[in-house]
Amino acid sequence: MTTARLFIAFQLALLTHAVAVRAGPIEDAKSHWDSGDYAGASKIFGTLADRGDPAALDHLGHSYLYGLGVEQDPARAKELFQQAAEKGYVPAQINLADCYLNGFGTPKDERLYLDWKRKAADAGSAAARTDLVWARFEGIGMERDETDAFRLMKTLADSGVAQAQNGLGWMYLEGRGVAKDDLAAFRWFSKSAASGDSGGQQNLSIAYFRGDGTATDVRQAMEWLRKAADAGNASAQVDLGNILQSGDILAKDEAQAFLWFRKSAAQGDPRGQHRLAGAYHRGVGVQPAPDLAVQWLTRAANQAYDVAEFDLGLASTEGDVLAQDDNNAIHWLTKAADQDYTDAEVELGWRYLNGVSTAIDYAKAQFWYREAAAKRNSFAENDLGWMSQNGFGTTKDNAEAARWYRLVIADGNETARRNLEVLYQLGLAIHTDEMQARRWYRSRNFR
Repeated sequence: MTTARLFIAFQLALLTHAVAVRAGPIEDAKSHWDSGDYAGASKIFGTLADRGDPAALDHLGHSYLYGLGVEQDPARAKELFQQAAEKGYVPAQINLADCYLNGFGTPKDERLYLDWKRKAADAGSAAARTDLVWARFEGIGMERDETDAFRLMKTLADSGVAQAQNGLGWMYLEGRGVAKDDLAAFRWFSKSAASGDSGGQQNLSIAYFRGDGTATDVRQAMEWLRKAADAGNASAQVDLGNILQSGDILAKDEAQAFLWFRKSAAQGDPRGQHRLAGAYHRGVGVQPAPDLAVQWLTRAANQAYDVAEFDLGLASTEGDVLAQDDNNAIHWLTKAADQDYTDAEVELGWRYLNGVSTAIDYAKAQFWYREAAAKRNSFAENDLGWMSQNGFGTTKDNAEAARWYRLVIADGNETARRNLEVLYQLGLAIHTDEMQARRWYRSRNFR
């Protein structure tokens, strides 16, 4: 679970909200949407939006935000949310607030974020009331105070707000604003789940899977996970799709996995979009569709999902589903690395070292390898050793090279062992213990 609801999570259940139009067109649009015909659904929503229907305006905003059935246009999305929000439509008020928080189609503005969340909260939205507590927790438009946020969250939870009960459970689980207490976390997740909150249901499922505050119970875990997915929780839908695709817990069903990924992706969940892209790319549960794979991968990357950014960088190099574009490759790999995604850091280090997709730049290679090595990545550590040995981007230093190699050898890296052997063969590695040096050299059964 994320620390807060600091992302837009549009629920398709909003389509059933009472509106001033006949149920027929709304249900028709929902049928198109659920089948993946986003263009057909958006056309119907567009017709209803022209009549001023707030629910249609809100959902059409979702279509424009993610480019589902229409050309992606975050500014147009924000405008549609605004129109619906000003009509008093609470889901649109929440979505408009999240646009101001994330800078979707408008400059970021924490004051306006709070203003619209408060409007929704005043209109009775329990989700918005809970989000305002998370704002205190995160310091959004106000001073950050986790202890006070815990107090506010407990007050809401004690009053029966299911979303706050889930939030309180997370605080106990992570020890944020209060001492860590897995039993208390489990109790609050249980309360939230029983009250019908899909977030609480998903977190209760995770507790049963991991045995947090309770005995491990896979049957209960799956029961609550399915409840959460059926209730429209986008994250739970991804988790259920992963389970169905792997076949580790349930019977393998790639077609059903694909449908769950599509449901999650349509709500804007970047994990769901990434998994859907993979399904289209590999033809898992659906016919291969390279163009759709690129579209969904790009949507996930545009939400700063680091795995998608990394994959889009690789795809821009390989020239398989995308035209080869070296600048695009470095752009997306750097965005992923800037989020501390280790694989991207290593990839950038290797590219700058070898001049792949970019000019050779030993200083940048050193930088990115050191970022990865700080997280004990063996590939980065070995290459840093090699760069020290050869004086690339740093002063030539065989002792430093040997230090890096020894770190990696302890993790069982064959390449590093061979590199260290070369140093010993040439008499270039300084080691204070000659017997230990011989052991490194002769070892073939290293860990």
